[in-house]
Amino acid sequence: MRKLALLAVLVLAIGVASGFAQTQITLGPSSGNITFTSNGSGSATVSLGTLTGTAFGTGAAASGPAAYSLTQSGNINMTYNGTFWDITQDNPISFCYGGSGSCDGSLLTGDLQLVSFFQTGKSGTFNGNLEANLTITGGSLAGVFGGIGHAAMLSFTVDLASLNGDLSTTEGSFSGPISAGELKPVPEPATLGMLGTGLMLLGGAIRRRLL
Repeated sequence: MRKLALLAVLVLAIGVASGFAQTQITLGPSSGNITFTSNGSGSATVSLGTLTGTAFGTGAAASGPAAYSLTQSGNINMTYNGTFWDITQDNPISFCYGGSGSCDGSLLTGDLQLVSFFQTGKSGTFNGNLEANLTITGGSLAGVFGGIGHAAMLSFTVDLASLNGDLSTTEGSFSGPISAGELKPVPEPATLGMLGTGLMLLGGAIRRRLL
């Protein structure tokens, strides 16, 4: 009986982990650019206007291909902390997913807050990584991401071929499109606890086998 219970917990934990690993919305390249304007002394602004592209969902978020858009409202500022850039915004960026041609928000909408930007190289062509939090506001896939008011994690890569150097010390404006992005649900604390319990039980079983 104990072995059956252990097996059930392990199977459930593995299933939960697998579900979160597969459930995501993948963003394709954007038709517009994100522009970073640096003063060369550790401060910069970000301008993206409205970016559009095509995305698709997998796992519990299976959908598309469908249109997506990101629309800026207000100023976006960045400050370099010696390792990466911290980002502040006047207003959230509007996220939209659904429809063909122009985005209609039928699948998912949300308020996007950029959190950080990391430059992966200091010379030559490089990609920059933007991390953001999305607060879900609507769409048929809202429940997949915890429902309205819940958070999801968005990370995307910006192709900044126009910059050859360190953004924190290079003055000027540099632009590039989103080359790829991933929107994933944030696991609930109870789900994380279940996964942790399953992993601990698995570790204990393996240890007993080895002893």
